[in-house]
Amino acid sequence: MSEDQGLTHETRNLSECANRSGSAVITTGFRSRMAILVAACLWLPSAVAAQNQLASDRIAAVESERARSTHKFLDLQGKIANGAHLSLATLDAVGTCRTLAAGGVEHSLPTQHCGPASAFIAGGVAFNIGIAYIFHRTSHHKLERIMEIAGAADSLSGVAYTTTHGGRW
Repeated sequence: MSEDQGLTHETRNLSECANRSGSAVITTGFRSRMAILVAACLWLPSAVAAQNQLASDRIAAVESERARSTHKFLDLQGKIANGAHLSLATLDAVGTCRTLAAGGVEHSLPTQHCGPASAFIAGGVAFNIGIAYIFHRTSHHKLERIMEIAGAADSLSGVAYTTTHGGRW
């Protein structure tokens, strides 16, 4: 059998097979696959767009919730708390310096001289406000408020200590 006869024989077998099963079935299968493919191509972008819209709506909702719950670092409550802290720390430093100048002793400070004692108190204020700012930037707003109020309370305790231990004003 020659090569040409083999191809003709195979071609004849394929056409007989197509005639037996019906060419309409082959065409219908192709058409239904094409219809599914076209429908998927038309439906898929709209489904992806709807999913992206849902995701963007969720992101917008979360961002608007964050925007409502955030505040400026120096809002009214922060200004009052930090202002009280600075005022009380200044009063504490003045009382401490006057007490040390009059020969008194400050037990809670590592030094007994006015300059280093004032620097120590100012460093404590800066540290406290810095930690509160870090809490603010990392969205720990309750801890931020606690640090601001605790700083003012610490300075108040310094004033109370100086006053109860014979401080000079």
